[in-house]
Amino acid sequence: MSHPQLKPTKTIDIFESNLQPIGYFVLKARKKLEKWKQGIPDGRSTGFKTLDPYLRLVESEYTLIAARPSMGKTSLAMQIAERVSYQLRDEGDNGVVAIFSAEMAGDELTIRMAAGITGVNIHILRNKPISTYRSRVDIEKRENDIRLVEDAFNDIEQNQHMWIDDGSGPTTKTMLDRLSELNEILPVRLMLFDFAELGGDIGQSEELRIGIIHKALKAIAKTLNI
Repeated sequence: MSHPQLKPTKTIDIFESNLQPIGYFVLKARKKLEKWKQGIPDGRSTGFKTLDPYLRLVESEYTLIAARPSMGKTSLAMQIAERVSYQLRDEGDNGVVAIFSAEMAGDELTIRMAAGITGVNIHILRNKPISTYRSRVDIEKRENDIRLVEDAFNDIEQNQHMWIDDGSGPTTKTMLDRLSELNEILPVRLMLFDFAELGGDIGQSEELRIGIIHKALKAIAKTLNI
């Protein structure tokens, strides 16, 4: 008994479909192997030499930074984002780092960045009234700290490789739409969302909602290859 030859019912456009013959992925894997042969590691450096052996920023990969509250998750993520933006500048790459901050306002993130650059204790500068400074030494230190922060603001202002969206509770669809729009003008090299629990996606339970957000963020990384 003969069997009819199987034929596709329609033509597949391999340039539009995610379904590809295995040879396509072998070609991509060979390109990676060639880089490894030359001693070039995957992805982009985090900017921390001690962290790079454990974590590199690889295109299409979704990385989750998890820890207890007040352990420095946002601070670490912002320092990585900042260092990547300077890498792009130094490489002459017109790409950008896109940050979605559902927790902190953009100006507060900027202040935190300035504190990281200068080492100034922003908490004291923010909350201690000038009338409580008694010694001339303390007053001069305060004035010097202000100058350092102002200089840091000037440096940060010149950084054209970092974009911030500080809207409250963005959905992953909103983030994808805005990233896609930005990507048409400037290539997005890294995206940071702080933090997943504050995403605006809806689920039947909190556990399912967070799962939906993580799944969608992973999809964004793959879709935009960032």
